[in-house]
Amino acid sequence: MFFKKERNGSREIENTIYFDGLLLWGIGLTFLAINKFDGFFIVKYIDYESIAEYSILFTFTHIYQFACSAIWSVYSQKFSSYYKPNLISFLSKICLIAILISLFYLLVGKPLLHILFNGKYDSSIYLLLPFCVIGCLKLIYLYPSCYLVGKSSSNTLKSFLALNIVGLILKLFFLITFIKYFGLLGAVLSTVVILIYRNVVGYCLVTNDIRKKHDLR
Repeated sequence: MFFKKERNGSREIENTIYFDGLLLWGIGLTFLAINKFDGFFIVKYIDYESIAEYSILFTFTHIYQFACSAIWSVYSQKFSSYYKPNLISFLSKICLIAILISLFYLLVGKPLLHILFNGKYDSSIYLLLPFCVIGCLKLIYLYPSCYLVGKSSSNTLKSFLALNIVGLILKLFFLITFIKYFGLLGAVLSTVVILIYRNVVGYCLVTNDIRKKHDLR
């Protein structure tokens, strides 16, 4: 209906856009699975009280996610234009934001958690530090995330999707194994491990993509 009823410009839409869109959709699904299925295994291997503790600390540290969403919504658009990102400058800003948010949580996180929930989840405060590490890793990942959406080639997106599927399998393995050995902390640590993997994969793919484009010039 859109193509029939609305006027179209003279420039034809390339078919690679649709294919890349499917690849990005698949990448998004793997990220969703990696981030969301912890709860199923926490309930299976521990108990329902543990999933409550996990969810509270996950939500409590959501300032990192707000920062990620705000930065990504701006820079993913910039990366898709003629903007030439400077890795050092970008990461220095990201690291500053990560440090400020982390300082907030490390300084006032414990008393704030106590006030918000009347001390009910004080025993879960040991999860705060690993959740802060997760938040920092998500912020650091913003550079490859924005680049892969805005500037990467189709072949790079294919590789990224394949490696994300590998990451999903690894997450399942580490999640189950770590929960058995470390309990609730193990679930959080499995996410830390996979986010490190995701950052390494992301930066390697970005570096390789930039090198290939440079060689073609």
